[in-house]
Amino acid sequence: MVRNAIWIAIVVVQIAFLWAAWSLFHRSDLDICAGSGPDAEPACRRVLAQADWTAGQKAGAHLRLAELAGLDMESAVDHRAEALALDPSSTDLKSVATQAHELGTARLSQGSPESALKYLSLAIRLDPANHLALSARAKLHESQSRPDLALDDWRMALRLRPDDQAYTAGIALAYQARARPTWRTGASRLRSRISPMPFSSIHACPTPTPSAGPHCLPKAITTPPFQT
Repeated sequence: MVRNAIWIAIVVVQIAFLWAAWSLFHRSDLDICAGSGPDAEPACRRVLAQADWTAGQKAGAHLRLAELAGLDMESAVDHRAEALALDPSSTDLKSVATQAHELGTARLSQGSPESALKYLSLAIRLDPANHLALSARAKLHESQSRPDLALDDWRMALRLRPDDQAYTAGIALAYQARARPTWRTGASRLRSRISPMPFSSIHACPTPTPSAGPHCLPKAITTPPFQT
C-alpha cells in the first residue's frame, strides 16, 4: 500500500511538472498581452486579429495597447475609444471624452486641422454635452470656410449654455460668413453678364468736337499701350 501511494505521488508530481512546463511554453496570446515583456504588443494585436476572443477580451487588448502607447496620445485615445465601442463597461467614457477633447484642442493649436477635427468629433460623440468641444469644433469649421457646419456647432453649444454671449456671437459671425459666398457668387454672375467693350471699338474724337459719341476718347488715349 505504501509503495503504491509513493508511485501515485510520483506520477502526480510528474503530471503537474509537465503541465506547468506546457503552460509556460504554450501561453495564450491574451496572457502574453497582459504581460510587460517585448512580446506584449504583438500578442495584443494578434488577439484583436483573431476571432476566438470575446468582445470583452478584445476590449482588454485595446486598453493594454493604450497603456503600451506611452506618449503617443493619438494611439492611446484611439485604442480606448475602440475598447468602449467593443465593451462600454471596459473603461470610463467621460475620461476618454476628456482626453479626446484635450487632444483635439492641442492639435488645433498646433495647426493640424484634420487631426483636430477627428478628436473633437470623437469627444462630442462620446459626450454630446461637451459645449467646449462644440465651440472648438465650430472655430475649426470657421477657419476651414465651413460656415454651415460652424453654425450647427454654435447652435448646439448655445442650447447647452443659453446665457453664453460668446456662443451667440459665434452664431452671428457664422451667419455673416455664410452670406459672403452668396454675395460673391451674385457679383460674379453679374460680372459675367457684362461683356467688356473691346478696345478696338473706341475711336478717337474728331477735332475740335470731342463729344462726338459715348465711345469717343482723346486720340492719345485710344492708342493701346503696347503699340508705338
